[in-house]
Amino acid sequence: MEDMIRPLGKNGLLFLWQQILAQFVKKEKGKGLSTNDLTDDLLHKIQDITEQSFAGNYISLTNRPQINGIILEGNKTLDDLGITQAIREVVGEMPRIAFELFDSLSDLPQIGEAGVIYLVLNGDSDSEDNTFDEYVWIASKQGYELLGMIQNKAELSGYVKIMDIVPITNDEILSIVNNATNS
Repeated sequence: MEDMIRPLGKNGLLFLWQQILAQFVKKEKGKGLSTNDLTDDLLHKIQDITEQSFAGNYISLTNRPQINGIILEGNKTLDDLGITQAIREVVGEMPRIAFELFDSLSDLPQIGEAGVIYLVLNGDSDSEDNTFDEYVWIASKQGYELLGMIQNKAELSGYVKIMDIVPITNDEILSIVNNATNS
């Protein structure tokens, strides 16, 4: 039961919110904090702040943030900061990905193409649960490399079923709140 998905329904959410609110003192109009946790020096600094305390321009600051050695000020574009070019260099001129279906590994072309995932039937072609091995051509190796396997039918055995979902009860919420506030 512990591992089950336990959603919080509308009533459970209302109950939880009531439990949270019960943990706090309500603010009263005209009243402030009851204690001063600031040191006298810090309190004096805060009370003495003037507009001059925050005067100055961004340009006069030191250690301003930079990207690629360019100080971030004004309206900089990704091109200005060299980011667009960096992305192009990393991604390169990648071709579109295509999928091609084959009955067996021996049917693959002798030399493959970049950007193509070759799906080779793995098993019986008449079966409803066809699985395919995924291959790509690696030019530097002059050969195919197995990426993985796909199945044309979704395998859902590990997923939660609607009958497994049981809303959490108010008693369980109360137990959780009590445990949290007592620790």
